[in-house]
Amino acid sequence: MIRKVREYIDRHGLFQEGDRVIAGVSGGPDSMALLRVLHRLKDELGIVLTVAHLNHGLRGEQADEEAQWVKAQAAGLGLPFFLKKVDVGALSRRIGLSVEDTARRERYAFFFQLLSDLPADKIALGHQFHDQAETVLLHFLRGAGLRGLRGILPVRDRVLVRPLLPVKRNEITAYLESERAGYREDASNRSSLYLRNRVRHDLIPCMKRYNPRIEDGLYGMAETLRVENDFLEEQTADVLRKWEIDLNAGEVHLDPNAFCHLHEALQRRVVKAVLESRSGSRNGIARTHVDAVMRLIRDGHAGQRLSLPFLTGVRRQYDKIIFKKQPRRLPEDGKTVQQSVQAGLSFEDRQPAPFSYPVAGGDAEIVIEETGDRLRFTLTGKRIRDFKAPTVARIDYDQIAFPMTVRNMRPGDRFRPLGMDGTKKLKDYFIDRKVPRELRRKIPLLTDMHAVLWIAGMDVSETVKVTESTRRFLKIEII
Repeated sequence: MIRKVREYIDRHGLFQEGDRVIAGVSGGPDSMALLRVLHRLKDELGIVLTVAHLNHGLRGEQADEEAQWVKAQAAGLGLPFFLKKVDVGALSRRIGLSVEDTARRERYAFFFQLLSDLPADKIALGHQFHDQAETVLLHFLRGAGLRGLRGILPVRDRVLVRPLLPVKRNEITAYLESERAGYREDASNRSSLYLRNRVRHDLIPCMKRYNPRIEDGLYGMAETLRVENDFLEEQTADVLRKWEIDLNAGEVHLDPNAFCHLHEALQRRVVKAVLESRSGSRNGIARTHVDAVMRLIRDGHAGQRLSLPFLTGVRRQYDKIIFKKQPRRLPEDGKTVQQSVQAGLSFEDRQPAPFSYPVAGGDAEIVIEETGDRLRFTLTGKRIRDFKAPTVARIDYDQIAFPMTVRNMRPGDRFRPLGMDGTKKLKDYFIDRKVPRELRRKIPLLTDMHAVLWIAGMDVSETVKVTESTRRFLKIEII
């Protein structure tokens, strides 16, 4: 196993001589194998090794004992040790993320803080062969594209490295036995509460009935797609350089004619690169956003606009497509649609043009240029008991028939109010609620493939109402 890891390190250039390396060690078999292997190779590689452990605070005294055990292992190898304890359970409830996502976020935050404080050059993690197969499957289940299906990278951001990625679980346990090295088993790794565990213990064994070597296939696919994704990213960077596109500029301009001569794969990459440059974390850009921009470029008309997350506005002109940060904007009377509905105020007789904005499946923000309203969407598992604000709504995320859109009223729209068995015309609903005619087409509606799910500031559809069995909530706020 030592030889396999050393070859993998050399092939991917994981370390440079003189690197100061933080090994993230939980105490489980993978991270203990990582620690032992790097300690064995540190002089040969010319690296300086440090051990870091995050106590998630999820298993009481057992977690405290494990932290002290890892500390003792580091001391036995003569290595510096750093420990941090976080109450992940309480934190996850406070911020509305799952325990699994919160724990992962806190681990990386701790490691990166150490990277800066020590300082250090690399963070080594114990992901192995089977983690790669599980990750590819998880991303597949979420509908990921090429970038997601490449799985875990050997090196990410030039800092995170995974030396054990080609090593299988049986090789790890055999190595630890040969070294007479102990490790700790985390009981949560068997809990069916976590999706990764269900994939590991239920889905993969089921798939092995059809292909006994499914994990080898998934690992090999990730390797292939990683290389192909690298090629596409290089091609995208070449296009942006050729067009002299500065992704950090306040405005980004694309030539629609040159754009349409690209292969569609590169078109999508270029659009995603521009949109991600407007997001500080490079996250939150979904296929629906890319599709909306593609339609605007291919089929849009001069003057047509599109509003996307992160207050990004896209505008079509005759000879260019303009991506620009857009400010919050109110109608001329200074009031949003929500304020006007609540106050019973009238707008000008002039009706807005039909508007439509795609909504990603998770967290997003939309500014509706035609009305000045701003909507925030947040996916959470957090149940809120005291819930009466008219500017906030929750719906059952798992009852949505994607894709979602925010738009205004269309002829023939129907709606199923809470507690109602059938549907009624949206026009009749507004008449019953005494909404002035001039306001109706200015009220944002959230729709999916089949129905109107929410009328801004007014009502949620019976089809997506929150019940005791709801596990995931989409929170919608008018802000």
